[in-house]
Amino acid sequence: MSLVILDGVTKYVGDEPLLDNVSLTIGERARLGLVGANGSGKTTLFDIIAGETAPDRGKRFIRRGTKISYLHQEEEIGGREPLLETLLNSLGELSFVRKKIRRIESGLATEEDVSLAIERFQALDGFRIESEAKEILAGLGFSDELQKMPVNLLSGGQRNRAAIAKAILMKPDLLLMDEPTNYLDIAGIDWLADLLEEMCIPYIVVSHDRYFLDRIAKGILNLEGGKLSLYGGNYSAFEKARKRELEARRKSYKLQQVFIRRQEEFIRRNLGTQTTKQAEYRRRFLKNMERIPPPPDEKFFKFIFPDSPRGGDDVIVAKELTKSYGRKRVFEHFSTIVKRGKRYAVVGPNGAGKTTLFKLIIGEEKPTRGAIRLGTGVTVGYFAQEPQFAVTEETPFDMVRNLRPSLTDSEIRTFLGAFGFRGESVFRKVGSFSGGEKSRLALIRLLLLKHNLLLLDEPTSHLDITSRISLERALRNYDGTILFISHDRYFLRSLAEGVFEIENGKITFFDGDFDLYLLRKQGKTSDFQPRRKEAAKPKAKPLKRRFGKFTEKRLHQELQELEESIGMLEEELSKIDTLLSHGFVARSKERKLLLLREKEEKSKLLEEKMRRWEEIYSFFESVKRE
Repeated sequence: MSLVILDGVTKYVGDEPLLDNVSLTIGERARLGLVGANGSGKTTLFDIIAGETAPDRGKRFIRRGTKISYLHQEEEIGGREPLLETLLNSLGELSFVRKKIRRIESGLATEEDVSLAIERFQALDGFRIESEAKEILAGLGFSDELQKMPVNLLSGGQRNRAAIAKAILMKPDLLLMDEPTNYLDIAGIDWLADLLEEMCIPYIVVSHDRYFLDRIAKGILNLEGGKLSLYGGNYSAFEKARKRELEARRKSYKLQQVFIRRQEEFIRRNLGTQTTKQAEYRRRFLKNMERIPPPPDEKFFKFIFPDSPRGGDDVIVAKELTKSYGRKRVFEHFSTIVKRGKRYAVVGPNGAGKTTLFKLIIGEEKPTRGAIRLGTGVTVGYFAQEPQFAVTEETPFDMVRNLRPSLTDSEIRTFLGAFGFRGESVFRKVGSFSGGEKSRLALIRLLLLKHNLLLLDEPTSHLDITSRISLERALRNYDGTILFISHDRYFLRSLAEGVFEIENGKITFFDGDFDLYLLRKQGKTSDFQPRRKEAAKPKAKPLKRRFGKFTEKRLHQELQELEESIGMLEEELSKIDTLLSHGFVARSKERKLLLLREKEEKSKLLEEKMRRWEEIYSFFESVKRE
């Protein structure tokens, strides 16, 4: 049964449609992931589903009595009461009954009031809900001590996580979650995935975490160019289906474009000649023909790092490093040497001390005991979770132009577009940007500067999937040293050559990639075969080696000859069709038979040449993409 139906919904931003004639039926078994580039309209779509925004055109229908719980992006809970109390007091009638019981406990009620309140509390399953609230908060990383702490004393990330608990506790008929994993560690992401799998509540989740989407989605909604498409299966299944679909669209588009060019050439050559009728017919045909739109480009930006200064082989040296805050021990007795050119992940629960380690490396924090130092000639680029911008009047375009003057305007726009800055946003002043936009801009700035050590604290938090892949590819080609904090398993698997784990006051180093680290943690390394690392993609191999004995020049020449032959064959077939339509041919079976045989032979030859043309053309396109 349908909970919410969108019928032909359109929403404009200025004169451009952000959502264009979108239709969607959300049923009681919906378990969907919603993906799309930053700025594609995912949050606007959620606002319309939740009834917080009205469409400019089209209609929204909702089943009577349907309760929607909507976790907004960057949502925090507020207040001065303890966290657990704040959550329980937000639960409608149960909240009202709990407040009444508190007044009863203060002696401000009759025995009849007491009896009625307790009876109603039990009818609302209050004791089970309290227990469930504690369990949900624990799953999101809140200890008993934190659950009793006033909300206003919690960090922003903790209040974000508490908002997840509130959305789930509401027991809605439909749950909408906009990027819930941004402030969760690996254990928290696993816990939330487990919970969503167990729940009977239908949901739609916006996420850029591919591992999480693989876990929780039974279907993927893809929002692109204002259009919404539904794919069955999880994210990996969507990715494969999408790749096949795009390849088919590219092929159809290219073939149609070749067909159009040939027809236009025939029209140009034959208007005003004996075959004017054929030319006019083809012109009418082209005018009425439905054109295949060009397939969208995957905007993976091939970033090349600037040459960085050569530092010493020992990049970071730590000896008996210990850090405490009063009686709270973060970690102790940590010693290591990080070698040049390595890529190491730093993992651990939220609050374990990952960011503290980075601050010790850059000198922003001082060790309690022991020492940590940088090697000779090491220059550090540090990406913080909440970056600050000194120059708020600068635009993204200005920033890139100033840091990389050699880039053309088009290259600057392409580079910024790979990280979600498109259209007029490249000329907006940084001071007007949201926290997520500033975070992405800080990452861009860091990539353009010359450093031989990068410390990246959650670099993917505000990136869409395409931008994450672009960043992964860029960092795999970086010749310096990288230490990065991340909870994105795809990102960790793509980059990590070793793992520093911070947990329970201890830093442990695991050599090898992230999969091996997980297996070692689970004690399953005996039969492990190391996963082959995905090397940086090399330049396209020489055409001579990849396409038999033919050279690039010969292939281009063959392509040109094929196009000329195809044009001539099409013209000859057109003449045969004209002859076959004449009465004198129809009256002679012998002439007609000869023309039909000639037509069949030329049609087969045309098909062979088209196949060869497509083979060579597709090859050149694949080389360009590499």
